[in-house]
Amino acid sequence: MYEVYFETTMGLETFANWLRDLLNLPTSNKSSYQREQQREGVNLGGTYYLFEVLGMELLLLRNMGETEIPERPTFPLYLVIRSGSAVLDQVIAEWIRELSCRGGIRAEVDSLSA
Repeated sequence: MYEVYFETTMGLETFANWLRDLLNLPTSNKSSYQREQQREGVNLGGTYYLFEVLGMELLLLRNMGETEIPERPTFPLYLVIRSGSAVLDQVIAEWIRELSCRGGIRAEVDSLSA
């Protein structure tokens, strides 16, 4: 899995909408068991977003509480990319980072599983 860390002052919901526009994501998921993108999960820091796209999952999380990455204190939000392929995860993460930077939001890529 790869992560894209975002340095932004936007709140979670505002950023989720910005990310949808940036990546041309739909507003709901296809899977009936996870159609809603805005979700609640105690083990995922409360409110988070799950986007399904191209057979992969993108999890938008707050960098706090149980999902805090202490090595990234200046990045309040991050996206976890789960496709089942480390190579694809890395390529997608780098592409999202590039698009984010072009869109005016500084982003960095890392992998906690590497």
